[in-house]
Amino acid sequence: MKKSNLGKELVLLLATTLLTMASWVGFEIYRAYTNTDLPPGVEQHLESFDPILKTEVLSTLEQMTP
Repeated sequence: MKKSNLGKELVLLLATTLLTMASWVGFEIYRAYTNTDLPPGVEQHLESFDPILKTEVLSTLEQMTP
């Protein structure tokens, strides 16, 4: 009789532990995706990308290569 009761308690303990671990991992993933802490000074280095190709720079680079 004791063995059956111990098995049920063990299953309950394992299920509770699994639920706790899954919740913990889920909340950590959510926190990692929503938290955007940038170090100070990074924003000054961020600038918009200009998709227009500058041919002057390319010709200067071609002249520099042997």
